[in-house]
Amino acid sequence: MAAMSFYGLLIYLVWRTSAGEPSRRRTWTVFLAVLIAAIALSRIYLCVHYTTDVLASIALSLVWLAFYTKVADRLL
Repeated sequence: MAAMSFYGLLIYLVWRTSAGEPSRRRTWTVFLAVLIAAIALSRIYLCVHYTTDVLASIALSLVWLAFYTKVADRLL
């Protein structure tokens, strides 16, 4: 959940700060999304967590990111 929240926040910040450079945006978004997926899949592959736990943490992180980005947009 921490990785999803952190790297998801980095994706959000990349989209907010690199407005004129779509290739940089795309590259960082793909890289960070692959990193999030790799971490999630490694948790399942190494039998550290159940698949449902990983999916629930991703869903909860998305809710947290949606809330945080709405608050950040209002403050910035």
